[in-house]
Amino acid sequence: MLYVWFDAPIGYISATRELTPDWKKYWMDEETKMVHFIGKDNIVFHCIVFPAMLKGHGGYILPENVPANEFLNLEGDKISTSRNWAVWLHEYLDEFPGKEDVLRYVLCANAPETKDNDFTWRDFQARNNNELVAVLGNFVNRALVLTQKYYGGAVPEPGELTAYDKEILGDLPRIREALEENLEHYRFRDALKEAMNIARLGNKYLADTEPWKLVKTDEERVKTIMYVALQITANLAIAIEPFMPFTAARILRLLDHEKFFWERLGHSDLVPTGHAIAEPELLFEKIEDAAIEAQLLKLEKTKKTNQAAQVTIEPQKAEIQFEDFERMDIRVSKVLETVDMPTILFFLGILMSVSALQSAGILTDFAGLLDANVHEVFTITGITGVLSAVVDNVPLVAACMGMYPVADAAALASSADPAYLSAFVQDGLFWHLLAYCAGVGGSILIIGSAAGVVAMGLERISFGWYFRRISLLALSGYGAGMAVIFLLELIF
Repeated sequence: MLYVWFDAPIGYISATRELTPDWKKYWMDEETKMVHFIGKDNIVFHCIVFPAMLKGHGGYILPENVPANEFLNLEGDKISTSRNWAVWLHEYLDEFPGKEDVLRYVLCANAPETKDNDFTWRDFQARNNNELVAVLGNFVNRALVLTQKYYGGAVPEPGELTAYDKEILGDLPRIREALEENLEHYRFRDALKEAMNIARLGNKYLADTEPWKLVKTDEERVKTIMYVALQITANLAIAIEPFMPFTAARILRLLDHEKFFWERLGHSDLVPTGHAIAEPELLFEKIEDAAIEAQLLKLEKTKKTNQAAQVTIEPQKAEIQFEDFERMDIRVSKVLETVDMPTILFFLGILMSVSALQSAGILTDFAGLLDANVHEVFTITGITGVLSAVVDNVPLVAACMGMYPVADAAALASSADPAYLSAFVQDGLFWHLLAYCAGVGGSILIIGSAAGVVAMGLERISFGWYFRRISLLALSGYGAGMAVIFLLELIF
C-alpha cells in the first residue's frame, strides 16, 4: 500500500506555480540551491521517493540538503490537534500580546534538531525571564539609558581604544563567523546561541568597565565605553533578526537607524558619532507565575476532557489465529477492459428496478444473487463509464453493474446480433430474463419517476399515489420484458 506522501511532494511544485510565473527558477534552475526542511517521519519521501521522481522525470533539480527535525512534545505528551493538546497560535497571541518573538526564541532554543524535545510552560517562563529579559533586554536597555542620561541621546565621540576595547570589538567578527557556520549547516539552535552571545558580550563589557562608576572620575573614558556599547547594540540588531525579527526592528527603532545589511555584522562603526537615538524602552517584560498557571490549568482541563471521552470498544468477535486466516480464500482481481457508457440512465434504471422488486416483495434475496463465479470484479471508473467483465454463468449482478457493453445490450434489444443473443439467452436463461426485465422496467421507472417528481413538485399528486402507480409501471415493464425474452428464446 502506497502512503499519500508518495505523491504529496508534487504539491510543492504546484504551489510554487500558483505563487509565481517564475516557478521554474525554483525547481529547474541549476543555480538554485534547494533545501527541504522536514520532520523525521518524512525523511524517506523527501530523500528517496521525491528525488527519484524528479530525477526520473528529468529537468528538475534535486534538493541539496534535507534537514530533518525530531519530534517536539508538549508537557511530556505528543502534540495532537485532534486531542486539543497543542499551543494554538491565535490563543497565544491573545493571551501574550506583543510576545511573538518570545515564542520564536523558545521554540528555536528548544528545537529538536538531534533528539526529541519538550516544550513546557515553565521553561517558556524561565527562558523569557532569565535570558530575554536578564541578558538581551538588560544589555540593550543599559546601553541606551546611559547614553540618554550622560549625552542626551547622542552617540559620543570615542577616545583611543584600549586593548580590552579592541578585544571586545574583535569578538564580533568571530561570533559572526560561528553564527554563519551554524546557519549554513542548519544548526539553528547553536546559531541562536551565537547571536545571544553578542548580548552576553555586551553585558560582560559593561560589567567589567562599570561606566556608572567611572563617569565620576573619567568622563572621556566613559564616552569610549558607551560608543563601544552602542556598536555592540547595533550588531545585536543584525544578528537576532533571523530569529526575532520584531525585536530586531524595535532595537533599530530605539537606535533611530535604518536597517543594516547582514554584511555589516561584525563592524565596529555602525552608529556614527553624534547620531541621536530615541527614548529608551524595555524590549521584554517578565512573565509572572499567574500567566503560566493559567496555561497549565488549560492543559489540565484538556487532559481531563480527553480522559472522559475515551471509550473502550469491546471486540465483537474473538481474535482468530493465523491458521484461521490461512484458510481464507483471498483472490486478486484484475481490470481487463473498460467500456464507455454514453448514458448512465440505463444503469440507474436497473438499480432502481431491483429496489422496486424488493419493495414489491418479488425479490427478497438480492445478496444471494450476487454469489456468482465472477472471475474479475470491477468498480465504476467515471460518471459515464462502467466496466465489462469476463464471468461464468452471468448472474443478475453482471447486468446491474453494467458489465455488458451497451452496444451488446442494444443488439440484444434490436435482435441485430442473433448469434450473440442466442448464446446470451441459452446461458443461464432465468437470470438473463430477470436482468433484462430489470433494464426494461427500470427505464419505465425512470421516465415515470421524472414525471412523478414534476407532478409532486406541482402538488398535483401525493407521494403514496405516485409510489403505487410507479410500482405498477415497473412490474408491467418486467412482464413485458419477460414476454419478449420468452418469445426470443422460442425463436432461437
